[in-house]
Amino acid sequence: MNNETLLRLLIREELGRNIRSIPDVDAMQNWRHLDGIDAQVTADPSSGGWHVKISTADGKVSLPLKYFSDENSANFWAREQVMKIQRKLLAKRSAG
Repeated sequence: MNNETLLRLLIREELGRNIRSIPDVDAMQNWRHLDGIDAQVTADPSSGGWHVKISTADGKVSLPLKYFSDENSANFWAREQVMKIQRKLLAKRSAG
């Protein structure tokens, strides 16, 4: 096997590995589409930051608008809050 053939095999292997490791749907984004919970993460071009607003459809939970300097922090915080709210709602449904 010559060097060019070996190099092609290595590149093909690496590309194949990377392509297969990319998920079809970003599982971390599923928190945005939970029934009864509205989570909005929006860019604020005037400040270069991000705003997060979370509320429930029944109006029982409404977190104040929160500002973040970067999108990753905003998404992380929003996801954590949505998961907490979902756990509380599920606990109430199963208890009553």
